[in-house]
Amino acid sequence: MKNYKDAIRSKKKNKSLFEKLKNDKNNNPEKYEKFKLPSCWYGCEDLSIYPDVPMHLLMLGIMKTIMLKIGDWLRSCNQNSGFISIASGILNNVKLLNLESCKILDYPSTEKFGGWVSENYSAMAKLGIWFYSHLYLLPLNDQYEDPTTNYTTWSKTECEKWLQVRGLSKKGKVVELKEIIGEYMTNNNIPSIKKKNEIGLNNIMDLVHTTSLMIKLVMSKKTTSKDIKHIEAVIRLFLIHFHKIDQGAKENLTPSWIQQFNILCLLNIPTIMRQYGSMSNLWEGGNDGEAYLKKVKRNMKSGLVHKWQSWVLNNLLKEELYDEWKLNDNENKSLRKIVKVYSCIKQAKDVFDKGDPISSLLFNNHVYICYKNKGNIKGARVELYNETKLPYNQVYYSLLWTDEMMDISCERNEWIGLVLLPSPPDNDNGKESLMYCYIQSDCY
Repeated sequence: MKNYKDAIRSKKKNKSLFEKLKNDKNNNPEKYEKFKLPSCWYGCEDLSIYPDVPMHLLMLGIMKTIMLKIGDWLRSCNQNSGFISIASGILNNVKLLNLESCKILDYPSTEKFGGWVSENYSAMAKLGIWFYSHLYLLPLNDQYEDPTTNYTTWSKTECEKWLQVRGLSKKGKVVELKEIIGEYMTNNNIPSIKKKNEIGLNNIMDLVHTTSLMIKLVMSKKTTSKDIKHIEAVIRLFLIHFHKIDQGAKENLTPSWIQQFNILCLLNIPTIMRQYGSMSNLWEGGNDGEAYLKKVKRNMKSGLVHKWQSWVLNNLLKEELYDEWKLNDNENKSLRKIVKVYSCIKQAKDVFDKGDPISSLLFNNHVYICYKNKGNIKGARVELYNETKLPYNQVYYSLLWTDEMMDISCERNEWIGLVLLPSPPDNDNGKESLMYCYIQSDCY
């Protein structure tokens, strides 16, 4: 009751004030200034000065969307749990290498990618074709066949599958489902099996390959007129493969790429590159962007007390100065950003024999696995031979450990980091058929 009276009193007060201002002859509207807005809110019609940054557009937008869409497809094929079981630990073996150029997380056991940030999706864009080649291990080509036994002996799972492939409801207890199936059997009016999902594994791999290729080209430093035209063609090819997935999933569906602004904004990339150059310059991540906030937060643990502005800035400046000294004192730090240095030659050989992902260096067309030796860094050369080309530009090699060793000098700028990735296991030949593909640290 009190609140109601206060509301009435406030309404009368505001009304009387409005009447007073209205009847005031000395009241001049020019005395009231408009609220000043930022200059970008008015008088600017050129939206090209606000380009989409690749950290949000390509990684948090496109790559995440593709991974979620593949998850939807796996669930429609009843293979999501099977793939999660296969994928468990595969990416974690790459994560344990702790490389700056490939910061990946293990594939989640849920439908979401909570905790994943832009640099994780960037790593997945590099690893995508290799990682999703494990889809070939799933029994996706198995055709459904009705059980040959009498329906009265079927399990609930068999009853649900019989109804599902015919587009019928599978809700209810097993007794109810058997009654429904029995009616169709008795009346000799069995519905035909419907093809619910027209999406094949080749469609999924086409999408993954085009996504990885598109991100690689967009993040490249090559920005000639010919390069940008190539990028424009690959973007349109990506949209075609993305639309095919939509068409195969449902009928009479409005193309989802028109409704998703991240995907629609890909068409702006060629124009942005013609105006600003390589998209990698607009990354917005790293210490030149949002990642710098991590350093600031570490120095604000005490909160906004006393002269916090002064001592936060002092601590940040000191930290940057000490980091430069550390870099000069320990030149190996720059080397270890692109390669994992194993503790000894035995550990390097064990990783090689085990068949896990291997961190290595490329120099003068030779590959070296680095390890510590009496305070120095040495490299054991491994030979890549028996080149095998697979679809989607996958090239695999057999590896041979050699006795050739080399001193690794971090002063050389020609070093390129490689991550050697083992092929999916072959159930027939096992480890004997193990081959490796690789990704480079200077990819983007």
